[in-house]
Amino acid sequence: MSALIAEIKHLHHTFGRHKVLEDLNLQIPAGSVYGILGPNGAGKTTTLFLLLGLLRLQAGHIRIFGKDITPHRVSILQQVGSLIEQPSLYGHLTGIENLDIFRLCYHCHKGRMREVLQQVELTEAAHQSVKTYSLGMKQRLAIAIALLPDPALLILDEPTNGLDPGGIIAMRSLVKTLNEEQGKTIILSSHLLGEVEKMATQVAIIRKGRLLYEGVPHTGQQSLEELFIQLTAAPLL
Repeated sequence: MSALIAEIKHLHHTFGRHKVLEDLNLQIPAGSVYGILGPNGAGKTTTLFLLLGLLRLQAGHIRIFGKDITPHRVSILQQVGSLIEQPSLYGHLTGIENLDIFRLCYHCHKGRMREVLQQVELTEAAHQSVKTYSLGMKQRLAIAIALLPDPALLILDEPTNGLDPGGIIAMRSLVKTLNEEQGKTIILSSHLLGEVEKMATQVAIIRKGRLLYEGVPHTGQQSLEELFIQLTAAPLL
């Protein structure tokens, strides 16, 4: 069995009286592209927020890099990059000027900006104003910012959401390159089953905060879409 880069055990979370996660258990292998799938309201984004320490842990345990998230949040997040919801960028600045602001925060050398721009294929657009970027380019610039400190783990929430077909293909290629050539472990949430099937090495299907399936995207007998429909259509016990 592969070493785990992150592990969730018996995770529960509520907003008021509304249960969002209920006894959720996930095991994310190091070196994987781990896709979290589920209908709207399944708890995907809440799970990512908890992994990043953006929500207070109510019940259960989260370990990343072998450390508990609550007492070691700062040291853990120094090795984690993320893109959650829409990228927050300065539209009046160029791509490289946006990177330079975050480079100073991360204490990276200037050459690192050129490296991450090349990784996300934005070198030619580096000196263009970000307000002229397409949504796909903004997504890739946000990932470039997340890559500045060279994190071991990258967490992406719906990275292809709102992208046109060309942008989706570019994002898929980027995820595979970061994983296969750069050695990044990537956790991503999505509702696009076909894209996850093409990118992920492991998937989790959740519904109403409960884990229904964790394993490889292809079972040999069923496609991911068939498995997803079968599991999410069945009544919860």
